[in-house]
Amino acid sequence: MPICSICGEYYPSEEIRNGKRRNIGFRKKCLKCEPMHIYEQTPENISGLCLFCKKPIDNSNHKTSIRTQYCSDKCMHKYITYKKRYGRKKILLDIMGGKCSICGYNKCLDALEFHHIDPKEKDKKLGNMMQMKWETILEESKKCILVCANCHREIHFKTRVI
Repeated sequence: MPICSICGEYYPSEEIRNGKRRNIGFRKKCLKCEPMHIYEQTPENISGLCLFCKKPIDNSNHKTSIRTQYCSDKCMHKYITYKKRYGRKKILLDIMGGKCSICGYNKCLDALEFHHIDPKEKDKKLGNMMQMKWETILEESKKCILVCANCHREIHFKTRVI
């Protein structure tokens, strides 16, 4: 099964459309992130608000359908980048257990962070690598443990020892 380049989730390589089996394995994005026909209205864009900044969208000057979801190209690229980064982080959190390895916190995924066990082995900050190849991200994640924000601060201020 292919992996979506935006959200990082697996999606089926075939779907039934109008009673016929269609191959969609060549796509780089799943149907949730990029519908088959982008001009179709989705529940997200019926409101008339930009998906990223939530400002009202002025469609009067635009003929392209992408303008029904975003107020500008800048917002579109920021939203796509956010979805891709968050999707990859979510998969990585699942691989690493999905909870703080010290206190067991697991309520909010945004509060979980990656801590390099040995700072000398650290190639790059894992958060900055979410746009890179998946293999590179997995290699770097093997050097880390998953901790919540509070435990991470305590580790760096030497009040907690791993």
